[in-house]
Amino acid sequence: MAHSYIETNDVSNQTIVVGDALKYIAFADLLAFGKLGDTYTPLTIASRDEFAKSVTISEDISAYDLVRIARNTSLAQLVDFHKGSRLSESDLDTAYQQGLFAAQEAAEDALATGQRTIIAEADIAPNAVTSDKVADGSVTETKIADGSISTNKLAANSVTFAKLASDALAAAYPVGSIYMNATNAANPSTLLGFGTWVEFSAGRVPVGIDSGDTDFDTAEATGGAKTHTLTESEMPAHTHGDAMLSINSNSGRTTFTNRYLENSAERGTFEGNTDATGGDEAHNNLQPYIVVYMWKRVA
Repeated sequence: MAHSYIETNDVSNQTIVVGDALKYIAFADLLAFGKLGDTYTPLTIASRDEFAKSVTISEDISAYDLVRIARNTSLAQLVDFHKGSRLSESDLDTAYQQGLFAAQEAAEDALATGQRTIIAEADIAPNAVTSDKVADGSVTETKIADGSISTNKLAANSVTFAKLASDALAAAYPVGSIYMNATNAANPSTLLGFGTWVEFSAGRVPVGIDSGDTDFDTAEATGGAKTHTLTESEMPAHTHGDAMLSINSNSGRTTFTNRYLENSAERGTFEGNTDATGGDEAHNNLQPYIVVYMWKRVA
């Protein structure tokens, strides 16, 4: 069924062709309005060409964003239903169209009065509202009641990134939020379309705050090291195997292991070092990791 009005953004021509887009009982029922911003202003129709199905508007319409040609069906009795009257098929059709057109004009606010019928959720059958039933740009935040749209009301893949207002995304990423991307290096202000972002946590991994641990009880505190060289106190307790030492003395060559002398009647205390080993280098202190682009929203 056709709408109760048509709109055109071609405001260069005072004559607007209605064609078959509008159904009406009388061509004189058509009215014109110019829209600028959110305001509709009544316009004067200078002439109507019923054969060409066009209307010519008196005012200069070039200053308007668009022009609406709306049907305004008369509510006066068009068919005489008095007792004993003989009704033709045309009479019945006219009476039917009058009621139908008037109801449609009220529901669609054809005259842009702002007095539309509010339809509750219970008035809409499941799966009745499809994308072709909704005019482009007509569903705004103020038209949707809190909590009224549940996931089972949305068709698969119907909510795309392009359909989300930047405010909705901004609410998901308030100031102080962290954004990560595994492959795209673009600043989120460009990628998401809002906010001021700075690169964050370069070369570091985030860790959850722990109020019971002084190392982790302050947000954005840093610590840890990529490499570490062990100190003596950090080394595990250990011993070394026996060492074989040779000593030349006046009494001849004396060989001993650790504390006990061999091949000598001479007794005493001797000190020595085992062979040195190890590179004295720092060791790798990294946990398993994966590198991503990380940003923090600051405004």
